[in-house]
Amino acid sequence: MDTSFHFKHSEFSNTHDRIAKCAANIENGIANLNLIDYYCGDLPKVHGKSVADLAGGLIYGVAKRANIYGVSIEEDSKENLENKGILGGLQYIYEKLVEPHKTVINLSLEGYYDSARSYYETMKKLVDGITNKGGIVVAFAGNGNANLEKKPSSIYIPCELNNVICVGSIDSKASNNLYTTAQYSNYGPSVDIYAPGNVKVNVIDNRILSKYGTSFSAPLVSGMIASHMSEHKDVEFDLDKIKKFLKTGEYVIPNNYKNNMIFVANNGKHIVYSSDNIYYGCERKDYRCGPEYGNGVCSGYRCCSSGGWCGDSSAHCRGGCQSEFGYCW
Repeated sequence: MDTSFHFKHSEFSNTHDRIAKCAANIENGIANLNLIDYYCGDLPKVHGKSVADLAGGLIYGVAKRANIYGVSIEEDSKENLENKGILGGLQYIYEKLVEPHKTVINLSLEGYYDSARSYYETMKKLVDGITNKGGIVVAFAGNGNANLEKKPSSIYIPCELNNVICVGSIDSKASNNLYTTAQYSNYGPSVDIYAPGNVKVNVIDNRILSKYGTSFSAPLVSGMIASHMSEHKDVEFDLDKIKKFLKTGEYVIPNNYKNNMIFVANNGKHIVYSSDNIYYGCERKDYRCGPEYGNGVCSGYRCCSSGGWCGDSSAHCRGGCQSEFGYCW
């Protein structure tokens, strides 16, 4: 659910393999199905188009064969998403679009609300209802560089709702190429998992656009969940099972704000291919690191020894320690 979508773009051309279509345009809080074959939101912005491309685009998406249904919502005169549109969209999803244990709803939208406000209560009931029907709700953590601790007087929703998987951003702009929490990303105990926030999409006239933000981390996780569901059709997935999956194949890195550890989304991929044969990735599965081993960087506060092994002993972290591939004492 987002502002607008463009399912006639080449990124969704493989309709012989899947469905990619507009499900509803939410207007004044009500689902309008009259013109869904002709448009899915008419805003010139590319936010929703980019989110859809990352979740399931043919080239730039994660779940390239997942069925995608767009629910567009309107903006107000200040270019903010209308609350009645958000609630109307969730209501339509709850009533019409949830296929039990096979549905992922991506919400790259946000706002701070008092838990006593009716908007908060209505959204919570709708999200709980979707979850109880077997749907999985994924939301972005937001870009305020704030510590989310679920304060009753100011709850960041939908991220901080109990039945939501909240996604923050990581990046690797540091000089040592280690992943850290992105400077813009919200963080803290309410954020369940992190994913890359600097992305590329193809949504306008075949031009490749660079985007950043937790809005674009969330659909990567949504696509990963959809792919996992597709690979295990016999499993009745619920929120607990999906959270367990997300933290089973995790790659844990230090959070640069709190000096604690965070979970990073990983679909099980251990090999990355580079067009110029230069790699700046994680340590190998066998704990090897350095220029002879894919330029792998040791995770956590561990060192890359002179022989290309990750560890935290003095043998790893002193004489010959490779500081560009981990920490050194």
